[in-house]
Amino acid sequence: MTEEIRESYRLLEVEPGAPLDAVKGAYRELIKIWHPDRFPNDPKFQKRATEKTKALTKLTKKSQLIWLAIILNHAPAPEQGPHRRKRREQEKQRRQANAKKR
Repeated sequence: MTEEIRESYRLLEVEPGAPLDAVKGAYRELIKIWHPDRFPNDPKFQKRATEKTKALTKLTKKSQLIWLAIILNHAPAPEQGPHRRKRREQEKQRRQANAKKR
């Protein structure tokens, strides 16, 4: 895990590797506190809100890249495991054996 990603989890006050729903929920709670509209004349709030938003963007982008890899077959999809291939091969051999008997 890169330092940027670890920092993003820290900014959003969630454990590294937390599910995306937990990350988004933490962001919503924190942005309610740090939203710049609450104190328009205080630049600290603008800075903190920007940090939280950038952290959420990094983490959601990471999640999207993982799913994109699965969709593009760069990572094995759950239904493509070796047990499934073995079952298909056994089925094919059974059909061939039945065809020879006829």
